[in-house]
Amino acid sequence: MAGPLTTLTTLMRRRDDGSSRRPRRPLGPMLREEAAHAVAQVAKPATLVAALVAGATVFVVLGPATPGPVVPNAWLPILASLLALLAAVFAHLLLARTARSGRQDDVVAAIAAVALVVAGTVVIATLLDLLTSTFPARTGSISLDASLDVDPFIAVAGVLLAIGVVASAGGRRMGLPTSLLFLAIGVLVGPDGFGWVQVGPGTVRNMAIVALVVILFDGGATTSLADLRRAAAPGAVLATIGVMATAAITAGIVLLVLPGAGPRTAWLVGAVVASTDAAALANMLRGIKLPHRVESLLRIESGGNDPIAVMLTIGILASWDAPIGAGAWVSFALWQLVGGLLTGIVVGAIGGRVIERLDLPGVSLYPVLALALAGVAYGTAAVLGASGLLAAYAAGVVLAASSPRHRRGVQRFTAGVSSVVEVGLFLLLGLQVQRAGLLDVAIPGIVIALGLIMVARPIAVVVSLAGFRLPPREVGVVSWLGIRGAVPIVLATYATTAGIDGARTILDLVFFVVTASLLLHGLTAQAVAERADLAATDATEPVEVELLAGDLEGAELYEATVTRSSSVVDVRLADHPPDRGMRVLLVTRASFTFPPDGDTVLRSGDRLVVSSTDREAGVAGVVEWLGQRDHEAGPQNGD
Repeated sequence: MAGPLTTLTTLMRRRDDGSSRRPRRPLGPMLREEAAHAVAQVAKPATLVAALVAGATVFVVLGPATPGPVVPNAWLPILASLLALLAAVFAHLLLARTARSGRQDDVVAAIAAVALVVAGTVVIATLLDLLTSTFPARTGSISLDASLDVDPFIAVAGVLLAIGVVASAGGRRMGLPTSLLFLAIGVLVGPDGFGWVQVGPGTVRNMAIVALVVILFDGGATTSLADLRRAAAPGAVLATIGVMATAAITAGIVLLVLPGAGPRTAWLVGAVVASTDAAALANMLRGIKLPHRVESLLRIESGGNDPIAVMLTIGILASWDAPIGAGAWVSFALWQLVGGLLTGIVVGAIGGRVIERLDLPGVSLYPVLALALAGVAYGTAAVLGASGLLAAYAAGVVLAASSPRHRRGVQRFTAGVSSVVEVGLFLLLGLQVQRAGLLDVAIPGIVIALGLIMVARPIAVVVSLAGFRLPPREVGVVSWLGIRGAVPIVLATYATTAGIDGARTILDLVFFVVTASLLLHGLTAQAVAERADLAATDATEPVEVELLAGDLEGAELYEATVTRSSSVVDVRLADHPPDRGMRVLLVTRASFTFPPDGDTVLRSGDRLVVSSTDREAGVAGVVEWLGQRDHEAGPQNGD
């Protein structure tokens, strides 16, 4: 007879093919029959004699009338041993009979498994009781408790995360950004809500910086060299001149709305809310279709405008008590930009070469290494006094460009991590809200928010893009989609931790700006894009190739998606085969996967698994084969 664990494993691995299915007996009668059989087995004379001898031995050896360890309640371990023996025999017989009958019953297997676990737990607990009873006892009663101080926080965080993710499905249908929902949840559970979680501004700022490093690195990793070629110049102007113009105009609006605020406070509010947010923008762009040039322009702006906003914020806070000369401003700004950019490029280039040449045990380790390099880029730039956020963004761009074999894996991994930290970031930011302060500045906050969205941002964009001759519709879309998110509130915590007068008011005003931007842009982004009719002006799509497995006896496997503009769309595979050394192994169309042949006609959206024997140029070969269609030649129609 097989042992209980072996039998349980056999039952768990057995697959029911339906060829010998028998009618199942009711569970109650079968359990009663098995219990009676188990009792009969245990009640055999030999078994009872063995149990009595074992019990008497335990009592004599461990009982109070012997020189051994004193166990005042010696009958408890004896009873526990008998119960464990009964449970083990019951589970063993139940599994053995079920296996012999050829039936598969998951409920019976689960009951038997529970019986085995209970029996093992009883034996272990009894042994622990016997062992610890010999230790010198201390006065007072004790209780077993394995909980830690962090356990309630983990439970609350898990509940909030689950609620937020589920609620985001409804918010998506209504057009509400996910970020706004998590921000609202943070407000509800914060000190002015249910009071479940309390986190200080300094902790929020430090954790938010870590989150921003991940988000900006992800933004850089998803910015291709083609994006830079399309929109590097206008994006750089928006990220510098546009931010300063937005800050200046917003400061004027603050002075008009709050005359008693003073110029420094007005400028500080303008600097804090001047930059767009990469995380909120990425979340918004997932639901709308824009031309690649417009999308690239928005991404480059959101990834590169944080250093200017940080420079303005830190400079204004530093000059709160003493003036700063123009030379100090210029040197600080130049080193922030140049130092951060150079640091990110160097770290990204070295990291990309290392990732391409390094032979790690698993493909999943390469994205982890890439994310670690984001921390290296930020930390190095920060130690040198440059912009760590810009360094993280630049490192993401260069690393993704210099490691094509692992680009898609890195992008998918960082996108997932970025989504998680974005959720946590907005939850943390919601914890800083205080209802009393919000009510005091509600009307001025709404006016400043609308002034930023409808006046300051459009003027700054038009001025910044005046020399690039972009179509007015594209300029209008860029002007409207300047969404604010986590970065302004993070910068507002700088003022809170600096201890300046009115810091709480500044944070409350910024909260209104961010909330209004998330709500207004989230509800109108799709309608504005459709009204501008820009989606059809750019039909080209970049070809993305992902490494699935490497070094498979001289070959590598890649996954690629056929785009609308690909040269293989509506073409027989035999008429446009891949280069020598490459082979299409599988095609996934919708939910159906099949091996192709020469007569297979590829369609837009097909996902291909391609093998290549050229490790160095495998990705480039797949990209070239799936490249953009030659529109003058037109498509080749196959069978």
